[in-house]
Amino acid sequence: MERRAFLLSAASAAILPKPAGAAGGCVSMTAMGPLCRVYVERPRIIKQDCAQWCWAASAAMIFAMHGYQVDQQRIVQAVFGQQACLPSPSIVMARVLSARWTDNDGNDFSASLRAAYDFGNGINAITDGFIVDEIRNNRPLLYGNGHHAMVLSQVDFVDTPSGPLIQGSGVFDPWPWSPDFHPLSPPELVPAHRGGQLNFLAAVDVH
Repeated sequence: MERRAFLLSAASAAILPKPAGAAGGCVSMTAMGPLCRVYVERPRIIKQDCAQWCWAASAAMIFAMHGYQVDQQRIVQAVFGQQACLPSPSIVMARVLSARWTDNDGNDFSASLRAAYDFGNGINAITDGFIVDEIRNNRPLLYGNGHHAMVLSQVDFVDTPSGPLIQGSGVFDPWPWSPDFHPLSPPELVPAHRGGQLNFLAAVDVH
């Protein structure tokens, strides 16, 4: 995630409505060209069951959007050996997204990381173009701003000669008193190594 990654303007952040279940399209014109939007088509909203389980609820949302229901309590149990109300460091979130699971109906599936940004562990291996392609292909990403995990489910972008340039984004939020869907603020989309609040972003394949 270098200079081109996650350049968000306050104006574009304000125009994001809740996803309505289509692949997206171009929504307005900017000085750089058409502003286009992609978003996931099968939203599943799961609210966290304790104050520290945003990471588990977000992982459960991603699994559910791929057709696999896994209770967040089971995810916590698998990580900590008990259903303790504990936060998860980024390395543990990465492991949750890189494991074999059995859903609530007994169906086995695998999750594997496709790309990631992890400020705390020095990983910088994701781009705007990759993120746009993930959302376009109905693969939401797990997002962390240093104190809260959510599910990145929508991006607004312009096409440039160097590839897509993200101008805004929206998330599904597991916090019970937050809206199900809302835009991220400009600082939340700036990577931490550039002074912003984005600490973790993971693209995951579920199959």
